[in-house]
Amino acid sequence: MLIRPACLFIGAATLFSAGCAAAPPETPPDSGISQLYKRLIVSVVEPAVTEQRFNAGVAQDMTKIFVAQFGTVLPSKTVDEAKATNPDLLVLLTVDSDLSTHIFASARVDIHARFLAPDNQVIEELHVQGHQHARPFLLPNEVNEKSRDEARRQMRAALMASTKLTGFAKAPRSVARRVLPGAVTGFASDIDTPAYKFRERPDNYALVVGIEQYADLPDAQFAGRDAETVRAHLIALGYPERNVIYLTGQNATRAGIQKYLTEWLPRNVKPESSVFVYYSCHGAPDAKTGEAYLVPWDGDPKFLATTAYPLKDLYAALEKLPAKDIVVVLDSCFSGAGGRSVLAAGLRPMVITAESGFLPRGRLALFAAASRDEVTGGMEEQGHGIFTYYFLKGLSGGAKDASGTVTLQGLFDYTKPLVQDAARRQNRDQTPVLHGLQQERALARFE
Repeated sequence: MLIRPACLFIGAATLFSAGCAAAPPETPPDSGISQLYKRLIVSVVEPAVTEQRFNAGVAQDMTKIFVAQFGTVLPSKTVDEAKATNPDLLVLLTVDSDLSTHIFASARVDIHARFLAPDNQVIEELHVQGHQHARPFLLPNEVNEKSRDEARRQMRAALMASTKLTGFAKAPRSVARRVLPGAVTGFASDIDTPAYKFRERPDNYALVVGIEQYADLPDAQFAGRDAETVRAHLIALGYPERNVIYLTGQNATRAGIQKYLTEWLPRNVKPESSVFVYYSCHGAPDAKTGEAYLVPWDGDPKFLATTAYPLKDLYAALEKLPAKDIVVVLDSCFSGAGGRSVLAAGLRPMVITAESGFLPRGRLALFAAASRDEVTGGMEEQGHGIFTYYFLKGLSGGAKDASGTVTLQGLFDYTKPLVQDAARRQNRDQTPVLHGLQQERALARFE
């Protein structure tokens, strides 16, 4: 089925670099350039054609990429309205797709972006394509979504690779900026910046893993923002920044995770240490064994035993540590039914939980985002997963008792009903769970 193109104009203050034909492999962003772009304005003229749902969805994907890269996004109805925001660049984005309609058909998504200066001078042109061949056990809609995922990855890579756009971005400008009503400054939440700061505890250690964009899997919505914000709160709680390992993107591979669990933590943790481990990523079930896995950046649900990290190995490694207490927080799910869980094509969702085959013992406590066959969900208005948002709200003082102490049990009692209510508003169920003997452990004490 051939779908007619849908067009989108974007007025951009400045963009990441990009190539002009096939996009190169995706590379991590330069943090200095990233901070420069966060000050810039993007003006978006939304597509007029909305009945083509797939193409409109792809166009929205592109808008989200720009929202993630730039500090301000201004939605506009016309090109003239976009130019009135005084952007540095106008971008004409065209989306074309040829979708799979049966199990033997492949799918293709084409995205063409023309970058214009305000005087209509062409600065750069990008053409990227997401293509997915038909495979055994892949349904047509799965083939289509994989082509869409590939198109997203290609566009991110293209924006990073263009020397023309990079040069344009670094050129000096003296244009006065103004932010109009309706501007969206990326995602912003009341938990993003901790409103407290406790004294440093040099013997405490943490491992924080957040994987939002995968090498070959659908995105885990907001997982990266969740992990980054948890890291900020751990540092505010007194975990030394040097003792908080933060893995995301291509650094969060199976080997990258394993080396910190089995080598770095054992080498550093002392009997007086508190250890905190947070995972925000896809989980997956093994259909044969019923075992639950954390899926790293390069994980493959079809080959979990060799590409993913078993939860039982995570728990076993942590239980060997000499720490006085260990807290594991998982904002993942393991049923394969959606949310932050994935499943090999052709398999059915299963009832697998974060505690499958494991009951925390002694010093280890497990706080998980969902139970049984449930899936995790996000809060668009906050830009976070529902569980992590309310977990951090409670940790910031919302769950404190009369003495000003936030315990694990108190945090659970605060978080659980709020997560359940938010999930019900999305017409689904999500029930956090807490296991272990350290439930009265104090996480924070507010004066």
